[in-house]
Amino acid sequence: MRNNGMVSVALVGLSLGIALSIAWAVERGETPPNSQANHAPRPAVSDRDVLQIAGSGSNLPLTQRLLRVWQAQSHVAAVLHPSIGTTGALRALSDHAIHLGLISRELNRGETEGGALTLEPYARSIVVFAAHPDTRDEAWTSGDVRATLSGHDTHWSDGSPRVWLMREVGDSSHLAAARGIAEFAAIEQQAYRVGRFRVLYSDAELRTALIATAGAVGLTDLGSIQIERLGLRPLALDGVEPTVANVRAGRYPLHKPLFFVLPRTVDPRVRQFVNFVHSLEGHRIIEENGYVPMDSVP
Repeated sequence: MRNNGMVSVALVGLSLGIALSIAWAVERGETPPNSQANHAPRPAVSDRDVLQIAGSGSNLPLTQRLLRVWQAQSHVAAVLHPSIGTTGALRALSDHAIHLGLISRELNRGETEGGALTLEPYARSIVVFAAHPDTRDEAWTSGDVRATLSGHDTHWSDGSPRVWLMREVGDSSHLAAARGIAEFAAIEQQAYRVGRFRVLYSDAELRTALIATAGAVGLTDLGSIQIERLGLRPLALDGVEPTVANVRAGRYPLHKPLFFVLPRTVDPRVRQFVNFVHSLEGHRIIEENGYVPMDSVP
C-alpha cells in the first residue's frame, strides 16, 4: 500500500470522484424515509489514522452494525463511506484509497486484478420482493412474478394497480432472482429492452421509491428493511417466507453472498475486523439483523 499520507488526498474525491466516474454503480439515492440507520461516525482524527471502508450498497446496513460493535471494543477509528458500488470498491482498492472493499456479487474474470485481490464471504443477504407498506397481499408466486414482468398482471388481489420497480442490469438482487426463478432473466431482459418499467440506480433510491409509490413492488434485501425499519412488506414466494431458517434449510431460493475484498497487503486492523465478523459475536449480530452467516448456509 502507498504511504498512508496519500490516503487523505485520495479520499477527497472518494464519494464524488470515484463514484461519479462509475455512474452505473453509484448509489445516488437519499436515505429512505423512516430510516434509523446511520453510517459509522467519522472520527475526529487525521484521515491517515482512519480505517477506510467502502463498496456496494447491499453490504452497508449489516456492515454498519458490525463495524459499530467492533469499534466500541477495539477503539479503532474507521469510516464506512456511502456506496460507490462493487466496481467503485475494486477501483478504490487498486488506487489504495480504501483499506477494505465490500461487494455483493462474484468478480468476473476482468476484475480479479491478477490475483491481487482476495474475496472473503461473510454473510448471505436474503433477497425479497418488497411491496409498499399499504399493500394487502402478503405473498405471491413465481408465476405472478413472471406475469408482472411480462406486463400481463398489473393488479394486486384487491384490484389496486401493481407498480413494478426495477434496478439496473447486473444488480445483485436481480441476479439472485434470475438464479432462483425460472425464466426470470429472459423476461426481465425483454422488459429492459422495451422500457416497460421504471429503473432505479441505487439501493437507497429503490427503497425510497417503494415507500413513496402506492402499489409498488421491487427486489431488495430483507436485512436492510429490518435495520432501517422501513415498513416495507416482504412477500412470501411460492408459499415460503423469506427467513433465515428457510434460507438455511434450502427452502427459500433468493439470496446472495456478501463479500469483503482484501488487497494483497492487508492492514492488521482490517484482519482484526474480519476476524470479529467471523466470531460467534459477529455471527449473532448477522443473524439478529436478518442475514445468514456464510458458513451456516448449505
